Amino acid sequence: MSPTKTTRALESTHPEIYSRNRGRVGVQSINRTILIFFAFNPLISIITSMYFNINGKYLFTTIMIVITFINIINPKKKLTRVKSYLVYLVLMILYLLIINLATEKTTFATLHVFSYSNWAIQSFCILYIIENTDFDEKYVRMWVKAMFAIAIIATIVSFIQLQFSRSFLAKTNEMDFRISNYYLEAHSIYSYIDRTSIGFDFIPMMAALIGWSVYNNKQLIYLFEIAITGFVSMASSSRYIMLGALLAYTQFFYLKIHRLKKILWLFGGLLGVIFVIILFSYIFQNTGRSFDGFINNRILSRSALTRIEAFSLFKKHFSRNIWLGTGGDMDYELLTDIRYGQTSQIHVGYLSFLYRYGLFGGFLFFGLNISLVMSLFIESRFTKYYGGLFAFLVIIVNYLTIVHYSLLSTGFAFGMILHKYFYIKKIEEINQMRAEEAEQNK
Repeated sequence: MSPTKTTRALESTHPEIYSRNRGRVGVQSINRTILIFFAFNPLISIITSMYFNINGKYLFTTIMIVITFINIINPKKKLTRVKSYLVYLVLMILYLLIINLATEKTTFATLHVFSYSNWAIQSFCILYIIENTDFDEKYVRMWVKAMFAIAIIATIVSFIQLQFSRSFLAKTNEMDFRISNYYLEAHSIYSYIDRTSIGFDFIPMMAALIGWSVYNNKQLIYLFEIAITGFVSMASSSRYIMLGALLAYTQFFYLKIHRLKKILWLFGGLLGVIFVIILFSYIFQNTGRSFDGFINNRILSRSALTRIEAFSLFKKHFSRNIWLGTGGDMDYELLTDIRYGQTSQIHVGYLSFLYRYGLFGGFLFFGLNISLVMSLFIESRFTKYYGGLFAFLVIIVNYLTIVHYSLLSTGFAFGMILHKYFYIKKIEEINQMRAEEAEQNK
């Protein structure tokens, strides 16, 4: 069987897959160990924050910076081809460092703070470690079980927060409770990472899990995962999280299967959504809240206008610092506008990035995202596993509303690990077939 054009293209652009060195037992073991610990970041962050006053995300960033350095200096293995998105991240790190030093937000004495809190460094570390690590089926299944357990725990905690106590395993303050008096807001087990973690950790995680179930044709588990995703996303009361949940659910459309089977997958997903709505109606009734009020006062509230106002603010203020931006901060003119407006910042991630870091920074940021999407898309078409692609697409959609750029997320890492596993597995299957054909032709 002759290789397809897709296979030839992948072989020519990914020589590291065809000539891998498996002699990196020590470094490989370190990489896999830190990654499996990172799978439990939501739970570890609760412990480190409550008992040691340490943010789990910063703790893992510090550890991963060290692990990344060990991988880079390891003489036994170097990446034979560095992915383009890693190049964009290196350039972004250098650009942000120069901007921070120039504006004196960072000094050489405080470089350690810049290192563990910088989103580009966090993103580079997690991607480099994954790119430099091999994953077998046993390890991948361990991740799947861990993520499924996290999903169950997150759902139970969200239910407890809705039904019994909003402060259960939640990092809250007076403002959180005042907001929650007007609409539902349950951060589940993710509030100790940050307030965006359901959208950037949980939903990408579920996208990868749903992709696993769709790939393995496990429709009942897929239905259960749809219900879990819908419940936790609605409990968060955030529109962008609900949108990400819907995006994660649509993966089956990419399967090249009979139309009737696609209709069955669609019907199963709709059943999951209907179940979640019925469950929420019961919870609202049982706790004295109004489900109609939740829809009208939160989902359809005027706060969505802050995204429209973001375009007006961007148009007015971007031209002052078009090339290099403001260096990351909001300048006096924008702060003055915000003070008398309806928003706290430019509430569109892409526009906020351009305002803060200019066209030069924007070029690197958009280059990073486009190269990562294209890489995932091409390889997903090859393997037929779309969970990793959709995990990142959820993040891409989040940028439409949220100012948060770090890819150091358990959900994204999970999607990338599964994506790489299926990709290498497919390559090895093709190599095996070639070897058998060569043996037969002798």
